[in-house]
Amino acid sequence: MTYRRFLLVAIVLVLALVPGMAFMADQRQGADIYVGPNEVVNTNLYAVGGIVDIEGTVRGNVVAIGASVIVPGVVTGDLNATGGVVTIPGRVDGEVRTASVTATINGTVGNDVTLSGGRLSIGPRARIAQDVLVVGQSARIDGKVGQNVRVYANDLAISGSVAGNVRAVVRTLSLTNGAVVGGNLTYTSPQEAVIAPGAIVRGTAVHHTLPTPLKELGHTAMVSQISFSWPATEVGIFLLGLAYVLLFPTFATLSIGAIWRRPWKALALGVALLIDVPIVAILLFIVGLSIGGWWLGFILLGLYSIALLLAYISTALFIGNWVFSLTGRSSVHLAVVLLLGLFALTLLCMLPFVGGLIRFVALVMGLGALGLAAIQERRAPRRSFE
Repeated sequence: MTYRRFLLVAIVLVLALVPGMAFMADQRQGADIYVGPNEVVNTNLYAVGGIVDIEGTVRGNVVAIGASVIVPGVVTGDLNATGGVVTIPGRVDGEVRTASVTATINGTVGNDVTLSGGRLSIGPRARIAQDVLVVGQSARIDGKVGQNVRVYANDLAISGSVAGNVRAVVRTLSLTNGAVVGGNLTYTSPQEAVIAPGAIVRGTAVHHTLPTPLKELGHTAMVSQISFSWPATEVGIFLLGLAYVLLFPTFATLSIGAIWRRPWKALALGVALLIDVPIVAILLFIVGLSIGGWWLGFILLGLYSIALLLAYISTALFIGNWVFSLTGRSSVHLAVVLLLGLFALTLLCMLPFVGGLIRFVALVMGLGALGLAAIQERRAPRRSFE
């Protein structure tokens, strides 16, 4: 059946993303996870707790989840941290990826850095060897970056040095005295950047704006953000959605129909799935640490992440289908419906004040639609092959 084929593909994708060494990792969970300054962990470390504090050395990758994650020690591999507050004053030889309310790097990183969340900062003592990508509410670059910086945020302030290019989609941009951009500065903003006399841009500074009529309508920030963030985000989602509608057109159509016919039921089921699935995954992880099979929690979280992306895609398909229905066109290819729906949903999510709520409802509604489509597919009469 279609939903079984869909689930099998999703599981294979998640398993492909689980590191091969995960089954040999050091797994720790509890209220407080502490790796002392003289402790050496000679494998990957998976830590889930209220406070995760790594002051020693981890000779491998680290996955840390907690209300507070602090890494003043040494990580020879990659660091993936999720929490309320993430602070990295130590050394990470691989890549750093964070998702948090606030994140601050004040140490050295030997590879790329990706920060997502609220207030995000590359501190004055930070030394980043390669690229930096920041997606959040506000961003600061006060340290040294060895290559390029790309930022999508409301506000960006640079007082440190960037050896390569800086590309930004922001509302406000400032370069203070002492700031150095070794390459080009390219930014999209409703206003000119504030560049102090003591700041240096060795390449060219390019400010992208929109035509005057659009500015007068007051949509400059929203539309400029869409025009430049679309290639970085929505193209990837569109490609995933394209594979989805080509491989599972029946299931995609069922999810559209679920929102059409039972929107409130889809919304209610989506809320339940949004809350319950992570709880079940964490319980599986904790129980699995004692009896084995902890990795099932990671697989469930991986499937959940894929489902959230497909939920957004499902709502976009519904919006695209609704727009075409207004024109009386009913036989439009799902790929075209997806393209229109994603663009329309992106516009809606960029609206001031209500954009975040629209995105949340899109995720919840789409998640419930996927659940209803799976139920409907399962109850469909089975074909006989006699």
